[in-house]
Amino acid sequence: MSDIRIGSYNIHGCVGLDKKHAPSRIAAVIRDMRAPIVGLQEVDTHSIEESSLDQLEYLAKNTRMNAVAGPTLARRVGHYGNALLTRFPVRAVRRLDLSVPGREPRGAIDADVELPSGGLLRVFVTHFGLKGFERREQLRGLLPLVREEPERPCVVLGDFNEWSRKGEVIRALDEALEPTDPVPSFPSWWPILSLDRIWVRPRSAFRSSSAFLSLGSRIASDHLPVVATLDL
Repeated sequence: MSDIRIGSYNIHGCVGLDKKHAPSRIAAVIRDMRAPIVGLQEVDTHSIEESSLDQLEYLAKNTRMNAVAGPTLARRVGHYGNALLTRFPVRAVRRLDLSVPGREPRGAIDADVELPSGGLLRVFVTHFGLKGFERREQLRGLLPLVREEPERPCVVLGDFNEWSRKGEVIRALDEALEPTDPVPSFPSWWPILSLDRIWVRPRSAFRSSSAFLSLGSRIASDHLPVVATLDL
């Protein structure tokens, strides 16, 4: 086993604090994170107009990583949702629908990623809703899958929109997995809320976690990336 950095980053559609659409800044931040596994939220994919940029395709090319799309919302110019970037082989992908009627569609990527050791890491990438009742429903959809193979290495990462450290989502995932140390990641210019989180199994794998701070990450999105170092 060896230390591996894993990141989660809500990229805000590649629109920075200066209101500029700048995928190149997001790509630079991801490269600087030096994490071979990164989950993304608020990503535009599968653009259907020639004038529209497929952000995930751009980010994959400019970080030299494999990409997995997990769109949750179909729009006129393309799709929007979660994504996974990794330098490691992806052996299987399952896409979960965690939508709650009457609310913005939500989902998760459930992927098997082959580590350098040859073992498979199960990676969940998600973005929970803004309202407490929808987060509870989304938790009920995700948690059984997280628990179904307790002997298997697993990470759950994303933007959970949970402001309280004692919220039901946080408590349930803390019980099922090992929480990495919560770090403030929102808003990026003055981070006070730990909306972006990473959990890991086995519990012994966790080494450290932090927000990724740089001149670029402060302006590229309204969230800072979070990074955890794991022994996997």
